Amino acid sequence: MTTTRKQLGDAFGGKITTLEEQRAIWRDALHEDAIWEGPTFEIPVTMIGREAVSHFMEFLLSVVPRFSTKPVAVYPTVDPDTIVLEASGGGETADRGRYTQRYSRL
Repeated sequence: MTTTRKQLGDAFGGKITTLEEQRAIWRDALHEDAIWEGPTFEIPVTMIGREAVSHFMEFLLSVVPRFSTKPVAVYPTVDPDTIVLEASGGGETADRGRYTQRYSRL
């Protein structure tokens, strides 16, 4: 059986998935140089690299197990290998609350 590697389209398809599906998507889709920033957090954070961003995604998925997100816009940069992705996402939290967020990803 051939396993298809997950891509960013899988991560940003807006499809509600299970926790295990989300783990597989983010494990495959994150680039080794991924950057995840939270400039509007109470204490702003920046995570650089697949490992750091993966730790954050694992935390996020522990809080929002059926997290889903979909693209709002994609912005090219002068570097053809780099884009900025704006997305909205969220889901029901583990304690039955609701998490919603608008993202921009590089």
